[in-house]
Amino acid sequence: MKRLLPLFLLVFSMITLQAQISVIYYEDFSNGMPADYSLYDQDGKAPFYTVFQGADAWIVLPTFADAAISTSYYSPAAASDDWMVTGQIDIPMASDPANKILASWFAFCTSSAYPDGYEVYISTTGNTVADFSTKIYNTANATTAGASQSYDLSAYEGQSVWLAFRNNSFDGDILAIDDILVGEFAPRDASVVDITNRGYNPEGNLNLTAQVFNVGHENITSMEVNYSIDGGAMVTATVNGLNIKPFSSGTVTHSTPWDATAGLHEVEMSVSMVNAGEDANPANNDINLATSVYSASNTVGRHVMTETFTSSTCAPCQPGNANLHNILNGLTEEEYPVVLKWQQNFPGTGDPYCTDETVLRRDVYGINSIPDTRVDGDYWFGNTNGITKNNIVNAASRPGLAEITATYMIDEDNQTVSIKGKLTPKSPTLFGTRLMMAIKETETTKNKKSNGETEFLDVVKKLVNGLEGVDVGGLAVDEEYPFDVTYTFEGDYRLPVDGQAVNRINHAIEHSVEDFANLAVSLWLEYPRDEYVLNAADADLETVSTDEPVSLTKFGIYPNPVADEFQVTLDLTDNLDCNLMLYTSDGKAALPVFNGTLTPGTHQIGAVVRDLPAGTYFLHLRSAQGLSIQTVQINR
Repeated sequence: MKRLLPLFLLVFSMITLQAQISVIYYEDFSNGMPADYSLYDQDGKAPFYTVFQGADAWIVLPTFADAAISTSYYSPAAASDDWMVTGQIDIPMASDPANKILASWFAFCTSSAYPDGYEVYISTTGNTVADFSTKIYNTANATTAGASQSYDLSAYEGQSVWLAFRNNSFDGDILAIDDILVGEFAPRDASVVDITNRGYNPEGNLNLTAQVFNVGHENITSMEVNYSIDGGAMVTATVNGLNIKPFSSGTVTHSTPWDATAGLHEVEMSVSMVNAGEDANPANNDINLATSVYSASNTVGRHVMTETFTSSTCAPCQPGNANLHNILNGLTEEEYPVVLKWQQNFPGTGDPYCTDETVLRRDVYGINSIPDTRVDGDYWFGNTNGITKNNIVNAASRPGLAEITATYMIDEDNQTVSIKGKLTPKSPTLFGTRLMMAIKETETTKNKKSNGETEFLDVVKKLVNGLEGVDVGGLAVDEEYPFDVTYTFEGDYRLPVDGQAVNRINHAIEHSVEDFANLAVSLWLEYPRDEYVLNAADADLETVSTDEPVSLTKFGIYPNPVADEFQVTLDLTDNLDCNLMLYTSDGKAALPVFNGTLTPGTHQIGAVVRDLPAGTYFLHLRSAQGLSIQTVQINR
């Protein structure tokens, strides 16, 4: 699922960096409600307690991507009449007769069952409610996906204006307004912002599709669409019948499929001849996509994963979790998925077992209401009360693109969890593909709050490598990636009073594990760009021993971060042929460090990096034991 709000921000950054368009005014609420905005609570009603506290007509909350929000959820049900008025905006004359001054904004609501509508007004006389008689936009139903709207301000050139946003919904939920923009726009400007195909694709015919944002003031009805593979010849086709309004996006699909072959490829897509005319800004007309193409004959079975975002303060979460558990209890061992629960910080003050990581995991999917369940990332997503058995078991029909095997051991006395295993990809891994490891508690009871739940299953306690996991990009098909990590839960148990940031567990000094014997480990491989899970696994609880000789017992880097030079330390028990190569964060080879045979003992290998730009790099150690990766941070 692609989210439109980040897309809008991406296009705005293009606008500001490529000076084809003059930005007159922009507000994204990242610093809260602007001081020169005027808010009017004309209905005088307080929001229902589960929505948010306070009686302000509009507020800004990080939970809603720092958008300005207003509610029409009252008890008893009633109509909202909440106004948000911008500060004064001075509209200049257009610099070119062909250009137009447009106002644009982004709006979404949080419930498709109880959608909020809104109105937009303009005034040239002042910023009180009485000053607004000219309505420039009206809808009864905003969408949960969100949409940008625009209005031609050419008639107001040379004047000062105020814009007013009015939530006039009856018994809705929450309305959000963001990214209010006034600018001067050329007639034709198509910006290619994404190739919507997955990063991982099966071999064979692949229809290439680009997402195009209209940054001009004309509706886009036609354009040329082009693609090339691995720098080869450009393939061009004309696409007609489009209707992409200003500051809206649309998808265009090339009529000639690409015959994709297994391996890594670079896809370039571009557009030209917009509405049969030249594009005003060719600099934003093309984009590249790294893609990994897999052979269907070399895939493995898929272990499905469910992620549920929930809270003990969320009333609909109780029946949602009951629905999910009833489904899980009816599955066979082969059908049973990896199950993760991410406790959240709302509604109200949130779940005591909410952590910074569980909140940030929600942001990966752009979730702003709960309960919400994801099946294998993007396969199925929606309200947990609506999930069915088929939504889970049918997900297994997709091929698994990696084999993950792992075991874990618990040392209750030292509060440690040790995880060991290997990852074997079945398609070359793209950079940005990350291996995730979650330590979860299979049952908790102390975090009960107001929704009637008394036990909570599969509650995530810690992501071993944080939200970023381990980037395993650069692996070849069937190239093993071994891992052996230990996580220590520090300090003593504490039960937070709620899920607010100030009260959450500080993992550096304390923990919230009720019973270490109930800990378990789940692992998955994901490609966040597409919200795509390549495969998942539950680690087995056991002690692992092996008769196979292990040559490499230590792979260390010091210092790290580094400015000029670092040392690689390798401890070996046997001869080892190995290659050390430093890669940039986007997968380009940056520095060869070593290639050859090392004898038993400790080896220190120097790497001079003073000529490399500052940033994040990855040191790959390839040997007969597989691939090991260390992150290297170069600071200046």
